[in-house]
Amino acid sequence: MESSPPTWSKKEVQALLAYWANPVIQEELRRNVRNNAVYNSLSAKLASLGFSKSAQKCKEKIKKLKQDYRRVKNSQHVGWARTAWFGILDEVLGSQGAPSKCSKTLNPLLGGPSEGDMERLVCHHG
Repeated sequence: MESSPPTWSKKEVQALLAYWANPVIQEELRRNVRNNAVYNSLSAKLASLGFSKSAQKCKEKIKKLKQDYRRVKNSQHVGWARTAWFGILDEVLGSQGAPSKCSKTLNPLLGGPSEGDMERLVCHHG
């Protein structure tokens, strides 16, 4: 049983997305149908920051964020697009191969966020 609460804090989601958005991680996810090892790695990286989330919880959270992202993209709903998560998800899922406004935000974090980097994870659009 996990010791963390069932909900994700803003910092936990920011850290998860920063690690998940890493091009190396994205390539591993594309190449491996069975990607439990990737999510185990994400869970371990979160643990190094003091966040206790299992690999399964990480996988479920990414799945939910991707579903929300696709729902927004399909409906052109503007409200959610202004959130911090949308920019990072759009960087990975929406504009593949094309640089976005978040590139400068994510590039320094490819090795993962430090405590000082957490504030730079938020992409401001508009």
